[in-house]
Amino acid sequence: MVKSVGQIIFNDLAKSGLYERLTLSQCVYEVLKHVFGDLSNQLKILSFKNGVVWVGTPNPVFSQELSFMEQEIVRRVNEIIGEDVVKRVRFKEVL
Repeated sequence: MVKSVGQIIFNDLAKSGLYERLTLSQCVYEVLKHVFGDLSNQLKILSFKNGVVWVGTPNPVFSQELSFMEQEIVRRVNEIIGEDVVKRVRFKEVL
């Protein structure tokens, strides 16, 4: 039986558990875009690993302001997803 390259990659990702992590990361990314609203076009989701989301901001002042809202952001993201997936949101300046 001949399999497509996409099917082979999907099967390998599913076996390794990476597919679920990629799907969860995409879900967190989309929810964060919703939570941040109009600000999302100024932010960049850098990574999501072990419950910690790193978000890039245009400047350190912006990072500081958002860090004051961290608990509310975590609560809203987990509320929308329906489970406690995000434990922390960290912010840093990216150029």
